[in-house]
Amino acid sequence: MVNIIAIAGSPSHPSRTYTLLEHSTKILQQEGFQTDIISVRDVPAEVLAYGRYDSQI
Repeated sequence: MVNIIAIAGSPSHPSRTYTLLEHSTKILQQEGFQTDIISVRDVPAEVLAYGRYDSQI
């Protein structure tokens, strides 16, 4: 099975980008893909700033 991760980069909530990603992932799920959305605003600033790729977020 294919896993698709959509990344929302807008710090605003709600945002048009996040709404678009929600709509797109629903369509992909109907086609049998497994999807998830990660919002940058939910990731701690320290993880983003220092590029901590080993973070459990």
